[in-house]
Amino acid sequence: NYLTNIGEYPVDAPFVTYYNQDMSRLDIDIGFPVSKPLPTEGDIRYHAIPAGQYVQCLYTGTYENMESAYDFIIEWMNEKQYKPTGIVYELYLNGPDEVPVEELKTRILFELE
Repeated sequence: NYLTNIGEYPVDAPFVTYYNQDMSRLDIDIGFPVSKPLPTEGDIRYHAIPAGQYVQCLYTGTYENMESAYDFIIEWMNEKQYKPTGIVYELYLNGPDEVPVEELKTRILFELE
């Protein structure tokens, strides 16, 4: 509603930023990419995904089974000696209202030190 009210629209896939993986104290941001910085309103604020190095993969399947993709990425990073910062982005390229849940596509990015 915020974007519609100010006449702006998302320019890419919605995303979640995970600042940790502790499900009992989860720290996340939920966002929609926009073309320019926008004014703050309540809890809504502009935040840029920083430029830098990332390890990424394209996961296809249900959200409930996404842990296997995380495990694969973490194992691969360990083998290659990449050091993640702990921040992970999930970009949701489609949704369950568009495709069967087995065909959901999520781009997963691990930010590197």
